[in-house]
Amino acid sequence: MGAAWKGHGGGSIFGSILEGGGNILGEGGEDNGLPVHLKGGAMDSALYHLTTLICSVGTCYSLWALAQASRPKKP
Repeated sequence: MGAAWKGHGGGSIFGSILEGGGNILGEGGEDNGLPVHLKGGAMDSALYHLTTLICSVGTCYSLWALAQASRPKKP
């Protein structure tokens, strides 16, 4: 079972990435004081805010639907 978790070269997959991968993060790995979701620039910021808006609208709609379902139906 242990051999099934090894990579083809005999070492673990994650070990080879961590040892010889170099800087796999690219420019996003720099410490420039920005949060991770804003390191990609304006496009990342727009996508982050769009995702936040969609989640907020979905949450509000779910609460509204739950409130509607909890009310007694008119005959």
